[in-house]
Amino acid sequence: MPESTGDCLSDADCTEDPDFPRCVDGNCVQECINDIDCPLPGQVCLDNHCVTPGCTPETCNPGEWCDTGDGVCKPGCDSNDDCVPPETCNYVSHTCGQTDCCGGCSGDQYCDTLSCLCVDKCSLTNPCPTGFECRADGKCWCTDAGCPAGTHCDPGTGDCVQDTVECNTNDDCPAGWTCNLATNLCESSGGLGDGDMCFQDANCDQAAGLLCDSSLFCFGCIMADEFFNPTFTCRFECSLLFPQCAGGYECLYRHLGLIGLCMPI
Repeated sequence: MPESTGDCLSDADCTEDPDFPRCVDGNCVQECINDIDCPLPGQVCLDNHCVTPGCTPETCNPGEWCDTGDGVCKPGCDSNDDCVPPETCNYVSHTCGQTDCCGGCSGDQYCDTLSCLCVDKCSLTNPCPTGFECRADGKCWCTDAGCPAGTHCDPGTGDCVQDTVECNTNDDCPAGWTCNLATNLCESSGGLGDGDMCFQDANCDQAAGLLCDSSLFCFGCIMADEFFNPTFTCRFECSLLFPQCAGGYECLYRHLGLIGLCMPI
């Protein structure tokens, strides 16, 4: 690349090529060749441009995070790799801890504690599902009408939480759940079958191909079906590319990616 181009009387004449913005001795030249060419204190010459150096997550040492506001590496984390498992990085406070059931979400997401999935923050172009309102921090905040059956809205956190089901025998509990006689509360026994009540995939018999229809914030599901509403039941997984379900079921967009669930017709 040449070090100068064109004739000029001042910098104002050097607008044709952004790589040659300065007028020196009648020629448009590169902004800098060495750090000493830069006009402001602290600037360095990078790729023939004067820049104020700042950090990136890659340039910070382990155990530090990059504050892009002032370009300084500070003590804390900006990745789960900075923490000792099972702790994860809280992307807001930049501290390690047991953040949520999702294991830590990126800065543009938050954890839906009912499904234990990281979901995208809401905005004008990414609205919340019906029954939720978008708060200033990008979280979809529940209302009493927004939570599915068997759950209720926690007004302190904005999350839908499971109802406490009291029992004396297993017959008092939803299908697939058992009564803990020590606490008189219904508990998931794990490995639930088709049609059994669930709140996350881990409740279902995943080895048999069952997943939980609990994706409250599956925006693709909402776009594909205007009447979409999770049923919180275990259903067999199916592929939307090659849908195959048993008789009396159809493969519907009820999960994430290209994963569907075999739902009763």
